[in-house]
Amino acid sequence: MNLQDSPVTERDFLEVVRILSEIATMEGTLDEKRVRLMTEIALLLDTDTWIWGFSPLLEPGKQPVYLFQNTGGFDEKRMSRLLMAVEHPDTGLMTAPLAQAMVESGTHVTRLRQDIVPDERFLNSPALPLWKDANVGPIML
Repeated sequence: MNLQDSPVTERDFLEVVRILSEIATMEGTLDEKRVRLMTEIALLLDTDTWIWGFSPLLEPGKQPVYLFQNTGGFDEKRMSRLLMAVEHPDTGLMTAPLAQAMVESGTHVTRLRQDIVPDERFLNSPALPLWKDANVGPIML
């Protein structure tokens, strides 16, 4: 993608530089810095929820196990609904390509939901009602 075609504006770029420089120089624990980073990015993206998590047991084709280390914007009811969607067996099947990419790269991987599972597959998933009930989206993993 050419920079001219990028959805990232110069203002966005400068905001990211500001956020990173503030976090790099702030006092606090690593968790405090993560929360600040994600809170600032959420403001930049105009999103109301975020999760900093990881998957210690990640095997493509098997149900993933996620640990949500830090979260923002979720009340107890909404988080419970999200967990039901995440833990549905079909969600594990749909996210297998993401798991495979993470295992192959050996590092963090970020994808939009549409880059992981096509709309047609997602919209016909038995887990879809749970995802709708969780009221999260668009999803970036």
